[in-house]
Amino acid sequence: MILIGGFYSLFCIHSVGKHEIGFTYNRFNGEIKILNRQGWFWFWSPKYVVHTIDQRPYQIKITATLGIGDRVLNAKLVKFNPKGLDQFVAWHGRDAGDNVRPLQEIFKCYAFAPDGGASCPFIEVISETSPTGADPNGTKKEAK
Repeated sequence: MILIGGFYSLFCIHSVGKHEIGFTYNRFNGEIKILNRQGWFWFWSPKYVVHTIDQRPYQIKITATLGIGDRVLNAKLVKFNPKGLDQFVAWHGRDAGDNVRPLQEIFKCYAFAPDGGASCPFIEVISETSPTGADPNGTKKEAK
């Protein structure tokens, strides 16, 4: 049992799910590398930390509470763009995407910024709903 515990403390098994992007952080030199696949990985624990970020699209929204329920004022369907991983880690830290709730709040801050998240390389806006009927390109949709 002691042998198994010692082995596990040196070499940890990490899992990256099929809907996640995984990356390693090298504790010795601060280097970040994206893992090129999903699945199981063995890493030397004193040197490497493995983090994952969910790749699924999420609806983020701004709501108004009217006493009888919430009304959605604006909503966007967004997902993480792995091309912006370095910027994401620089702005929010390497463990900011480990949990979905904080990740969604980060998405909300940038997606509803005045530029609509265009200056944020780690957010991809897939679609948008707003009271004005504007699409993500900023053009008005005609009411039916």
